Amino acid sequence: DGVTLSTTGTVLNLNYTGYSGAGNLPGFIYGNLTLSATQTITASGTGATFAATSGTKTVTTNGVTIDRPLVFQGVGGTWSLQDALTLGATRALGLFAGTLNTNGYAVSCGQFNASDSGATGNRTLNLGATSFTAVGTSTATMSWQIETTTYTFTLNAGTSTIYMAEAYSGSSTQDFIGGGKTYYNVVYSGGQPSTIYGSNTFNSISNSTQPLALSFEAGTTQTVNQFNVSGTSGNLVTLTSATPGSQWSLAKNTGTNVVVSNCSITDSAATPAGYWFAPTSQGNVDGGNNTGWNFNASGSSFGNFFML
Repeated sequence: DGVTLSTTGTVLNLNYTGYSGAGNLPGFIYGNLTLSATQTITASGTGATFAATSGTKTVTTNGVTIDRPLVFQGVGGTWSLQDALTLGATRALGLFAGTLNTNGYAVSCGQFNASDSGATGNRTLNLGATSFTAVGTSTATMSWQIETTTYTFTLNAGTSTIYMAEAYSGSSTQDFIGGGKTYYNVVYSGGQPSTIYGSNTFNSISNSTQPLALSFEAGTTQTVNQFNVSGTSGNLVTLTSATPGSQWSLAKNTGTNVVVSNCSITDSAATPAGYWFAPTSQGNVDGGNNTGWNFNASGSSFGNFFML
């Protein structure tokens, strides 16, 4: 059998336990959602909104992919994932009001959207040890978007890893609007270009695919503990300003040096001086208008030491 719920309909709790057919989601869910491991959710571009305004509601998918957009939007509401949440590769996950606790479970979606245009209240995202994959879409430019002009956004990154995984061909991008927040690890695992907006803080920025084009909003500073971005021979990582000729900044805590390889760097101001190495002997290219980078010395993985 099949279950069809109105896309404008409202339910309190929706529990599919024991069901093995095709089903969908209503327009608004004010309570808990529980899916059956043996069911399917009919694909659609029309999404469902979790709209509770009090208490903690649970979301249990039992391994079922939800090929629809999902929005968490209830002022005063809290939602707690009970297992992994996987949306279709082109579907957006929105947080526009309330608190979402991922509880360390994996999350995968086309894009994470916490833009001002959709927000109706303050928002909190608690990630814990979550692996959060933004697959990206062929049409949307923003794979990760946090804006805080109208309402606050609190990000508790924990030890999470955000994977920027867009690999669509053509002119699509996987841009990162960080909202000036503090992140743990961000990994570029897709090959599409990306611009990082806002002045953000990271434990680590790294990449697992080459080539890769990363640009940075001019006048912003990305503060990192580790910067593990490198290309391979013939497959450079380009690090540039989104506004050519205007510098963007990288800053790090003192400690081990940053040594990159096979990177083409332009318009970059790196601080503190003496910690940033891009030796040309390791395939790096000085694209000009850089400060704080050493393109001649090889650096050291043991950091800077001072003798008194």
